[in-house]
Amino acid sequence: MEALAIIYQVEIILLFLYSIFLGGIHKNTIQKYLFIYLLITNIIELLSLIGRSYLDLSTNGIIYNCYSLLCICFFYFFYIRSFTKKSRFIFFCLFCLALACVGIFTDFLKFEYDYRIGIILALFYICSALFWMAYRIVNVDNRKITAHPEFWISVGLILWSSFFILRSIPMYLFEKIDEEFQKMLRSIFYIVNIVFYILVFVALLKTEKTPVENEKPTL
Repeated sequence: MEALAIIYQVEIILLFLYSIFLGGIHKNTIQKYLFIYLLITNIIELLSLIGRSYLDLSTNGIIYNCYSLLCICFFYFFYIRSFTKKSRFIFFCLFCLALACVGIFTDFLKFEYDYRIGIILALFYICSALFWMAYRIVNVDNRKITAHPEFWISVGLILWSSFFILRSIPMYLFEKIDEEFQKMLRSIFYIVNIVFYILVFVALLKTEKTPVENEKPTL
């Protein structure tokens, strides 16, 4: 396993442990959501490691297909709590559209990973993050936008999604990709993942100052 992969694995484990620690001293909804997300991510990575070590590599595909679907559902529930009634309906329509695209355009039950699911996930991430940012700009509260844990998660999702889409383009344009080029893309993707989870760490830090009671912005 290359160094970047090890750093990534250690990072998500430490973040998960930190989320458990925070759960014991600062109980709020956002912290609980991030704990669940990190728990799921660590389980998926463990299953993937078992798949690479003891099973056929292709079996990892269905694991990440299911993980992508879980992430769409997870971030729907993560963001929906921030919105009021009108905005919730729009966001629900976006969520339904993402699920419909997965059902119509992908083979999510196959053992091989379907990059079309990843692209739908990335587009859902970008739309969700931008929708939350626009909503927060319109509905100003008594905190800076950077004080919200959702802001750091949104920045991370946009970063991750943008690179994932750029990484996926060569897979569709070329039948065969140079092995060195693949290694370079994989290394950059690990760096992007590491940066994303650094932003998740910042979001966890922000949960310490997040009010327990839900704020009610107007729209």
